[in-house]
Amino acid sequence: IDIVCVPYFTEVDIEGQERTAVRFIVEPRGAVS
Repeated sequence: IDIVCVPYFTEVDIEGQERTAVRFIVEPRGAVS
């Protein structure tokens, strides 16, 4: 399998506090988003 992983930051709410989280998109290489 040939995959690519793209990290990005997003804001999440944890117990009433806004925090920064890292999310990852994992998809086959060459996939059209």
